[in-house]
Amino acid sequence: MQCRITRLPRTNLGVLYYLGKGAPKDPVLAYMWLSLSADSGFEPAKKYIQKLNEQMSPVQIAEAKLKASKFLAAETKAAPSADTPNANGRP
Repeated sequence: MQCRITRLPRTNLGVLYYLGKGAPKDPVLAYMWLSLSADSGFEPAKKYIQKLNEQMSPVQIAEAKLKASKFLAAETKAAPSADTPNANGRP
């Protein structure tokens, strides 16, 4: 499970895209970031997802879910494993 420090920035990005404040209004990107946070159990993000589900087309939602899936795959691939040595040469 992701820690809150990761969920909160993702929620904030989603809200910025949802509102169009500091970033262009983009429901697909809003849904992507908010779903990443909501899927880890962050309640505030879930409320925005409910609103977006009512406002977006099924095609837009599918696109957002695909973007979220690709982001998670890239993030997982980039994350060091427990066997990856650190700066001291130790896992």
